[in-house]
Amino acid sequence: VYKRQELLIHRFDLPKLKNATPELQTQFDTVVKKPIHNKIIKVLSIWTEKYYADFTEDPNLLSLLAQFINSTLSTQYPEASKHLLTVIESNQDNKSSNLKSRAPKPLLPSVDTLEKMSILHVDPLEVARQLTLLDFSIFSQIRPRELLERAWTSQDENAAPRIHQLQLRFTEVQNWVSAEFKKMSESNRIETVTRFLEVAQHCVTLKNYHSLKGIVTGLELVVRTIPHLWKGIHSRHVDIFEEVKNMFEPDGGWIYISRVCLLY
Repeated sequence: VYKRQELLIHRFDLPKLKNATPELQTQFDTVVKKPIHNKIIKVLSIWTEKYYADFTEDPNLLSLLAQFINSTLSTQYPEASKHLLTVIESNQDNKSSNLKSRAPKPLLPSVDTLEKMSILHVDPLEVARQLTLLDFSIFSQIRPRELLERAWTSQDENAAPRIHQLQLRFTEVQNWVSAEFKKMSESNRIETVTRFLEVAQHCVTLKNYHSLKGIVTGLELVVRTIPHLWKGIHSRHVDIFEEVKNMFEPDGGWIYISRVCLLY
């Protein structure tokens, strides 16, 4: 990416014609040089407006662009220079304001040590919130190029690294659901199912279908492993399970989900 920007800047710096008359140089500047400059400015505008993440990932890229704007572009095209600087400042302000956004007050667990803590000691809303924060920290970093030509199926791990991270997150959530059941006593297993279903409901509210799918898949594995467990679940919670499970069926709610989220 850095090399591409260097090539753009190098292309912008067209030398004057050798031994050209003033009339020929003027014609060259009008017919050749200015259209090239306009195209490069347009590319830089689209790049900064729609793909600013490239500049946040590589500070050197942003430094090179700022140097070009201040040293070259500002003298020849002051309006274009001003526009690009405004776009950069706007993106930096948005990043800062996002970091300062107010978060809800956390709902603390009922125990104060990790050794004693289980899903039953944490409010289901807080569990859903934390799952969403973990998922979003990866999801928000996905770059458009990771979605081109099914890049996540490539043998190159660097083609779609964040999508691969989301895939790993899904497996982690699914395994976590199973692990919680393994450490529970027989008497607590029904309550654990109920708690996970409550977390699933909050995931729906938060539009976190990624963790929701992980929880549903984990519960399906538990049901297959311990089939008699389901007989002790209240009918209301059975209905909840069927409802969230149906959201991922091709003829169920999957059409709705596909409109509001990305699931790999």
